[in-house]
Amino acid sequence: MGVDFAGLEGKAFGLEQLPLAGQAGGEAGEGAVGADDAMAGDMWGVGVVVEGIADGAVGLGAELAGDLAVGGDFAAGYACGECPDLLAEGHARAEAAGLDVLLEHGRGLCPSDGGWARRRSVCRGRRVRVSCRAYLIDEGETMSGFPRTEVGGLSVSRLIIGTNWFLGWSHTTAAKDAFIKEHVTERRKIADIIEVFLRRGVDTIMGLIQHPPLAEAIAEAEQRAGVKAIIVSTPSFPATARTPMEGFDNDECRRILDQERAMGTAICMPHTSITDKMVDACTREVRKMDGLCRMIRERGMIPGLSTHMPEAITYADETGLDVETYIAIYNTMGFLMHLEADWIAKLIRQAKKPVMTIKPMAAGQVRPFQGLTFVWNTIREQDMVTVGTMTPREAEECMDLSLAILEGRQAEVPLQETRSKASVKGRG
Repeated sequence: MGVDFAGLEGKAFGLEQLPLAGQAGGEAGEGAVGADDAMAGDMWGVGVVVEGIADGAVGLGAELAGDLAVGGDFAAGYACGECPDLLAEGHARAEAAGLDVLLEHGRGLCPSDGGWARRRSVCRGRRVRVSCRAYLIDEGETMSGFPRTEVGGLSVSRLIIGTNWFLGWSHTTAAKDAFIKEHVTERRKIADIIEVFLRRGVDTIMGLIQHPPLAEAIAEAEQRAGVKAIIVSTPSFPATARTPMEGFDNDECRRILDQERAMGTAICMPHTSITDKMVDACTREVRKMDGLCRMIRERGMIPGLSTHMPEAITYADETGLDVETYIAIYNTMGFLMHLEADWIAKLIRQAKKPVMTIKPMAAGQVRPFQGLTFVWNTIREQDMVTVGTMTPREAEECMDLSLAILEGRQAEVPLQETRSKASVKGRG
């Protein structure tokens, strides 16, 4: 059952204010979609059909969960039976009544061969919000402010929110770890940082989702920003000396993966601490990882590999391992990298799947300007960069720098100042 909304020009309208709100687009005899009907039950199933977005909104169609067909040719608010530009799938974590929920914008669904095929949306840069009483397109606010790529058909931001600096894993000193845990590792403070990213279109976050208080902080930031985060989780799995021959403990793997799915993981990448144990240079394979990837797929998550070993990517590609992305360390300093930077650059360019690079600033040993300039300019358009920050302002700076680098312009980022720089500053 659906309702046609024709001629909405980027403004919010309560359903009760629409003169034709009582006309259902489904089978004859169906009742009208009331003001709160779309929010009833499972909010995860609500969708908004947006068409003509490139030239401004000309029609919206509200869909109830499980009812994709609106009339004979899915013509909800558009003419000629053509594919809508976007079927935005709404995802809400909390009770939706009275709240505006920012819908996932980066992918679309269109009819193909009698079914529904995922495709990249043409309406990036527009914000689609839905509440229990209003549907709108707000051209003034943009969630898609940062370039995007796709991993296994899922749209993700090319800049990824790192979490080591949230959780106390500094890769520098024990004192720095302690400082982070004392001053940053708190739900509200982490949420403050994540919120800044989400509001700028960086909606992808990497880390161990099961490590508190990460999940709670993400949920709070999502509620504040009205944006659902895309979670890239890196769980560990138990392994013994027998695992490379006999395989993983399937019961324990199922338990861990069930928890990952329950916590909203979209992309599940076994952590380097387990991946690299299974790398076999003699047989040129990542041993027993196929079964783990299969269990990830069975739970509706996208499999990938987190690794610090360049060989893991090479062998996974050679053997056709069912993964959609890789995590690889990459920075100008060579920090924690097994090979020189030019070799890793070649490996990334040749990878068959998109690569999520990590540690671009070498855990704080390379300044953001140098680190981000190097990485962004030496990876492919489908690859990603993961950054860790400890304050909302650091997050803003990383996004401003990254966008300027990608756009080939000077970043409008204030520089730090000391007395020794006074003589090189211009007068006035």
